[in-house]
Amino acid sequence: MPQLAANPTLATVSKVQDVLEDAGEPLSRYELHKRLGGSVNYPVLDAILDYFAELKVVVDEGAGGKVLWIHAPGARKLFESSRRVA
Repeated sequence: MPQLAANPTLATVSKVQDVLEDAGEPLSRYELHKRLGGSVNYPVLDAILDYFAELKVVVDEGAGGKVLWIHAPGARKLFESSRRVA
């Protein structure tokens, strides 16, 4: 993660997560920034998205691309139960 003048707070990380989860579709960084009300500056937003990418909870196409939240907590349980039925 790059050195930042100010590190993201847990509240900021949570806010970005909420917006991405609620979107249900890929968002550009600009659209994400708009939906956050412009309250998160781009270097902090980029650091948060890098962190989410490391955790493999987003697909991030990088600068100029789109970001999609892909983490689904119940997906593993659903997958395992569907394998037992088949």
